Amino acid sequence: MKKGKSSIVRRRMDINNEITKMAYELYEKSGRIEGRDLDNWLEAEKKVLERHSSMKRIKPLSSVTKEKVNISNSELRNKILELYPEIQKSNIDFSLRFNKDKNAYIVRLKKNRHTLTTYLEKNDAEECIKGIKCVYLGIQIGQFIKNFEIIEKR
Repeated sequence: MKKGKSSIVRRRMDINNEITKMAYELYEKSGRIEGRDLDNWLEAEKKVLERHSSMKRIKPLSSVTKEKVNISNSELRNKILELYPEIQKSNIDFSLRFNKDKNAYIVRLKKNRHTLTTYLEKNDAEECIKGIKCVYLGIQIGQFIKNFEIIEKR
């Protein structure tokens, strides 16, 4: 990581690594069942963020409000671009669509030939609309941008 990066970025990346590791462990424990990647990720994310929430004020998915918010794809897209201006500053193509089967938004980040497809759980999207940054999505954006910084240095 570049010297001088904020502690928030480092913390987000550490949390993302914990979630990734736990999601893989859940995948292994389930007998490597394919097609459960989102379920494993969300379960791991919930556990890791719950553990960190008491220490570091990160809001886990289980604690989001139950108030339903109707969100259009374009409204959510605009809000995410507002919360994460580095997407546009880094010239990353950004799209999203809601998947009813997963009850989550599928978020796609693309730059050159590299693509990252990730999920944004519906409750997390509702928090984004209210102006609360989406921790998981922020981690993914930060990692995607960091990867390009590394590539561009080569």
